[in-house]
Amino acid sequence: MTSILDEWMGKGFNPLVMIDSNSDINESKLKEFTDQNGLSDMITVGRDSSVAPPTYTRGKQRIDFILGDEHIKRAIVHWGFLELHDGLKASDHTMQYLDLDEKLLFRDDSFTPMPGYHREFKLYDTKRKTKFQEYLQEAYERQRIAERVEEIALKMEGKLREPILAEHGTSSITDEILNGTFDFENLDISKEMKLFLQSLQQTPTEREMQIPGRMPREAFQEVMKIQNENTLSSPSALHYTLWKAIAEVNDLAEINSLWLSLQFMYGFICNRHKREIDCMLEKKPGVRQIHILRIIGLMEACWNAYLKWAYNKHVMPNAEKAGLSSNQWGGRRGRGAIACAMRKLMTWEYFRFVKETVLSFPGDLQSNFDRMIPSFNSIISMKYGMSRNAARCRAATVEAFERSIRTAAGTSERIYRHEEGDVKLGGEIQGKPDNMQLWAMESSLLLNMHEKHCHGVELTAFQLWLLCRSQLPL
Repeated sequence: MTSILDEWMGKGFNPLVMIDSNSDINESKLKEFTDQNGLSDMITVGRDSSVAPPTYTRGKQRIDFILGDEHIKRAIVHWGFLELHDGLKASDHTMQYLDLDEKLLFRDDSFTPMPGYHREFKLYDTKRKTKFQEYLQEAYERQRIAERVEEIALKMEGKLREPILAEHGTSSITDEILNGTFDFENLDISKEMKLFLQSLQQTPTEREMQIPGRMPREAFQEVMKIQNENTLSSPSALHYTLWKAIAEVNDLAEINSLWLSLQFMYGFICNRHKREIDCMLEKKPGVRQIHILRIIGLMEACWNAYLKWAYNKHVMPNAEKAGLSSNQWGGRRGRGAIACAMRKLMTWEYFRFVKETVLSFPGDLQSNFDRMIPSFNSIISMKYGMSRNAARCRAATVEAFERSIRTAAGTSERIYRHEEGDVKLGGEIQGKPDNMQLWAMESSLLLNMHEKHCHGVELTAFQLWLLCRSQLPL
């Protein structure tokens, strides 16, 4: 351990060692280790060591320690112990913690992590969960939250009759495209693009599709109930445990489902929902070039909850009802990637069995989520019943994202974002629950265009000329 510490301290790192030593801090070998490496107990340093409880119920000594150097010590803001079974339910050891000042700890704004979740509680902790719910109900009553949310809803209903954001794919031109009255003849675009835009015209069945803007309380509760509370989300630290606890109380769920729905009902952006964290993950272990890393976005849990309800329960079922391409796989119930791969394998096996020649053309649509255009996806969403204001809110929020960067070193305080007048940042963010559905609908339109207008390919094989209709990907 000393050799490892010497190596990393030589590179400029400060040690923070968490250890189950099976002995007291003053045991000779442990004391030799701490003295040799300049470490001390971060929990009791400068304090009476008697404040520390025994590590486990059957013992009388403290044998778990958080050890650090003087730099770590200067960054300590709070320290303490959790009750038995808090933190790790199955452990028979009491947990101990440090809260550290990130700026003092990392000494650079670019490596300052976002605040953590402060170890509030998990849903199995009935005592603390109930206390949180009771506190929130009392606060809502004291501040008249329910009445104020309803007042805002009534004012918005009377005020926002006209679109407040003409762009983001929700202008009057969108209406003309969808109802088939737009004149494409004078547009300076390719023939293929004109045909594609014309394919967006709604069918009689699609015109009857209407998705409500208000998310019902029961839907809010259902979405939160099935969500794993350990899933990372919410740059604001309003994580899923809090939302799941709120969803368990009908009155709180009713208020919050209405509050969450207002922005989608009237087409505006909630400032808290503009915060987003780009998590940079290695696609291949050890390969860390920035253009090769996979970016997964962390967004607010409640905003994601609305999109899950809207697209899983309404938009995608409407698209299936209207009829998606039979050659489209992915983002659809019963038509996942594994089923598609099996279909392709069986095709190859069939031709191998009958001893016939078959050609397949694999193609990788690289970074397809990053190339999708949110404002264009507004048109597709409206085609299948989403309201103008809900589509505008979704696309406008994505464009307004203020994005931090998270790596193994932490989360940046500095952000990047779209500025007025700049080239717009395209792409739908991986990690957003509507991505697969949007891609399924968009790729279905492209596949239908291919099937309708592709006239085949000419292949040369030695002295044999083959003319065949191009086949759609399986």
